[in-house]
Amino acid sequence: MHSLELDGSVAGAPKAPDLFRSAVSTLQARSLAIVGASERARWPSEIYKNLREFGYPGRVALINPRQSEVFGERCFPSLRRLTEPVDHALVIVPAASVPGVLVDAEEAGVKSATVYASMIGDGEDPESIKRGAWLKEFVAASRLRVAGPNCMGAYSYRERVLGYPNTELCTLAPGPVACIFQSGGLIQFWMKAAAERGLRFSYCITSGTTILKPAKWCCSSKASADRCPSCMRPGVRSPWVSPYLPSRAARPRNRRPPRLPIPAPLPAITRPISPCASATAS
Repeated sequence: MHSLELDGSVAGAPKAPDLFRSAVSTLQARSLAIVGASERARWPSEIYKNLREFGYPGRVALINPRQSEVFGERCFPSLRRLTEPVDHALVIVPAASVPGVLVDAEEAGVKSATVYASMIGDGEDPESIKRGAWLKEFVAASRLRVAGPNCMGAYSYRERVLGYPNTELCTLAPGPVACIFQSGGLIQFWMKAAAERGLRFSYCITSGTTILKPAKWCCSSKASADRCPSCMRPGVRSPWVSPYLPSRAARPRNRRPPRLPIPAPLPAITRPISPCASATAS
């Protein structure tokens, strides 16, 4: 019987093309970079403060070519200028700047990145379509793992990798349930209501436009298999079909992710919940 390795591969099985990519460097990142770090922009500011306040133990590098210092810490002009690479980059910059940042990440030895910006393959705008096509080709040729674009980040509660711009959800106690959301806004309402009903979370991911298929990307690694005895997909369309995925026939049969039980749905929420505050990655 084959065993699942930390990188998502199967020990003892023949090597297959890297169609499924491990989420370890994203969900269990030992070092981070915030690209687009700014004291004025809400998302990078809130994420940075949450990482510090709630005990993320790793190194956090700040990247902004227009700043030399942010939050009293040194700010680097690009990922290429870091003295040592980071595991994961939180890319919170406008869509037009994303390709350059990802190329820098590849060259700098960064293992994975979360892209927050929209207008990369979504909608009908010609520039968005062009950027989406570029990203599809880049991911196919690159060793870089990419979450998003058009997402709001993720939570890893035990590891304290808190890459979603919401402070209240950082206070939730860790537990066994992993959640994958297509909608970045839905996570705020759903997780709060679920926590009030007793659910405890290990990982919560917003997938956005999904360069990699969210459920298989997150569940195909030992990181999620060890920490997520249960997996839920609220807010994810089913069946999920992404234009960025290889065809089913091309997927390696010997690298199937573990089949995880999906708990019963929660009771309907009867009390009103305050609306989500809108934010734009900048």
